[in-house]
Amino acid sequence: MRRVRGFEVGSNEKATTSMANESTTLSVLEHLFDIERALEAAQQALAHCLDSLKTQAPQAVPLPPKDAAKRRQLSTNWARIGGHDFDPEPTDLFETDEFRKLWIPGPHRRGCYAAACGGLWSLSRILKIPVYKVSTTGADRVWTRNNESRRDRHGALWHNGQAYVEDAGWDDWYPSHLHPQRFPSPGSPVIVQERAIIVPLPCGMDPRKFDQLFDAETRKGALNRWVMTPEGRDHCGFLGVDPAIGQRFSAYRGADQSRISPADELCAFSIYSGADRIIAIAEKILLEAVGLKPVRGAPAKG
Repeated sequence: MRRVRGFEVGSNEKATTSMANESTTLSVLEHLFDIERALEAAQQALAHCLDSLKTQAPQAVPLPPKDAAKRRQLSTNWARIGGHDFDPEPTDLFETDEFRKLWIPGPHRRGCYAAACGGLWSLSRILKIPVYKVSTTGADRVWTRNNESRRDRHGALWHNGQAYVEDAGWDDWYPSHLHPQRFPSPGSPVIVQERAIIVPLPCGMDPRKFDQLFDAETRKGALNRWVMTPEGRDHCGFLGVDPAIGQRFSAYRGADQSRISPADELCAFSIYSGADRIIAIAEKILLEAVGLKPVRGAPAKG
């Protein structure tokens, strides 16, 4: 025997304590075994589910033809001609006596257009963004200019990291139909046609000046520049697309020489809201050319 805190502990008490400890240990072990068996069963069930998912083909959601044909909807805030800060509103200035006194039509008219081709359509599908060639030419040269783009295969080149390569489908350029929704402004001299926006220039305004001002605004929507911005790179990264494919170039060949130039006319563009922006940009240029400035927040009546 031994004495513990003034009490004597006998052999029977030792045996009882030992048996109790063994019983507790066995109970804990059985509980742990139950947990292990439950985890194994859950793991097997999960593996079965994963195998089932691997063998099942994803099911397409049935949609009406109008919705099924739509481009994949992404929340990307892609570039726009005129810039994101440009919020065009029709103006009443063209119907004022002040404008009528200042407006003297000159001999020149420009044709603003948005062109497309097979190669550009394919690029738009890859990038999930509508892209058109937005530019200007003489009012009587819209089709001629597009025929020239066909021969030059405008925008067919891009750099794949090792060399310039030329894609197919960039030799069938044509001016697209335009569908402005809110423009031109009342009394505006701008003329809307199916495939071009005709802009009469005021007396004293050189066509090259108009093109320079127009190009400065449309380049804000240039695809070449946008794919190099953080937003553009993130968009391409999400799609798993090399941003370089959106940086397009044209090879202008002449005799034994050639020149490679960036195709900055290729812009993210809608034939609806973008058409309104073309007209709004042209109207702004015309008003400022005669010394007037559109007042933002003062749209046309009606």
